[in-house]
Amino acid sequence: MSWSKISSGAPSFRSYPPGFIYDVAGTSIFVASVQERLGLLSFANSQLAFEQLAAIAPTLNFEVGQVAGLPIADATAERGVALATRAVEIAQVDWNTLETSWDFERNPLIEIAARR
Repeated sequence: MSWSKISSGAPSFRSYPPGFIYDVAGTSIFVASVQERLGLLSFANSQLAFEQLAAIAPTLNFEVGQVAGLPIADATAERGVALATRAVEIAQVDWNTLETSWDFERNPLIEIAARR
């Protein structure tokens, strides 16, 4: 998963599928399993994580060490994994409605018109 190093607001942690390249401007976290990644994604995008980061990183920068230092009790909690899974699914469906998506098939407005 990744997040932007510099943000004008709350950090936004994103899940990337295999094959994506990471860089210093979009720093990354690597985990051993999909379950662990989704649990961590759920926690990292929570209000609790944001408040902790705001306390230790009051500027616009969210450094690797600051994110790595967040105390995480259980990043693989079942409810968090379920929420993150659903959020990723919604984001993928939304992204695939844009013509710039590699998986774009048909404009949603055309799809609605075709059903009528």
